[in-house]
Amino acid sequence: GPARLGAALAGAGGTTTLVTRMAPGGRGEMVLPMRPEVSLRFNGLRRAPSPAHFFDRSFLRGVKAACREDSCRIIHTQDLWTPEVHLAARAGRQLGLPLVMSITGTLTAWALRHRVAKKKIGWLLYQKRDLARAAVLHATSRREAADLRRLGLTNPVAVIPLAVSLPEPAKPGRRRPRGEDRLRTVLYLSRIHEKKGLIHLVRAWDRLRPPGWQAVIAGQDDFGYRAVLEGEIRQRRLENSFTFRGFVSREEKEKLYREADLFVLPTYSENFGLVVPEALSRSVPVITTTGTPWEDLQTRRCGWWIGTGDDPLAEALREAFALSDGEREEMGERGRRLVEEEYSPRRLGERMPALYRWLAGDSPPPPSVIFD
Repeated sequence: GPARLGAALAGAGGTTTLVTRMAPGGRGEMVLPMRPEVSLRFNGLRRAPSPAHFFDRSFLRGVKAACREDSCRIIHTQDLWTPEVHLAARAGRQLGLPLVMSITGTLTAWALRHRVAKKKIGWLLYQKRDLARAAVLHATSRREAADLRRLGLTNPVAVIPLAVSLPEPAKPGRRRPRGEDRLRTVLYLSRIHEKKGLIHLVRAWDRLRPPGWQAVIAGQDDFGYRAVLEGEIRQRRLENSFTFRGFVSREEKEKLYREADLFVLPTYSENFGLVVPEALSRSVPVITTTGTPWEDLQTRRCGWWIGTGDDPLAEALREAFALSDGEREEMGERGRRLVEEEYSPRRLGERMPALYRWLAGDSPPPPSVIFD
């Protein structure tokens, strides 16, 4: 998100101003990696968001004031469909600043089918116009860039992956123990939502019923979908195989990654799937679907990149369970090297400033920008 980008830019010698609605003291503030090069400006929101906030001149004025006071040369928005992004786009036009708009998975076919009526109205009223006027659209993968072209957007597109901070390698005493009597773990860590394809994990597990393995599902429950999964698990009498952990803190998340032997994301659609490089950076091999842009799992031999559904997932799990602990660990180490080489903050801190320098007129377009 914006904080991660700000930290990467700061590491590359840039300065960043974050303008947010977040109220000081909220839970989200705790995860902002603040540095001297990152200025945070709050524009408080005293009540729940509503359509009226599209006309909120105080936020518009706040963005413009921040740009003037901090001598900003570029405005970069994150996400779509929100009043804040629309108002930031307006601020950019009024100040004559180049606008970069990060899409963050909001224009996939799956995403557009969610809350269809509201999005159709928003598309016609402001969203298509804001996107069409942007100097550059930021996609995290070639697949996301293709989504933009399918919608008729002809702007230049910068294809720049997100970054993942690489944790320190686990100390020998903290690595997963070996031994036949150890209970091994398949971890899922993301929102619990129908889109994520978790029903296929339950059904595939029912087919395999692997001895010595458990599935741990961690993440916030969206729209009550956890109850659907729990009902399916009870119906198939798999209660002893599945554990739900709910929303987890950063420390709990690190512990879950450290204890996991395998990570699974059986999703229908992701623009990037940040949990995939998160797991790889912690040396955990990954199974995910072709609904994500993670073909690297296949080409770099650090996981499985499969079709959606029960059959492909069951086959990948069968292969993963048949490997030795050492073979899975070797896959995990290859995944860690992949993240270090291609998805580290250092790489983001190289790619994004090159885009900004071009937009500011200081250099030619970088290789990340596609025009067709």
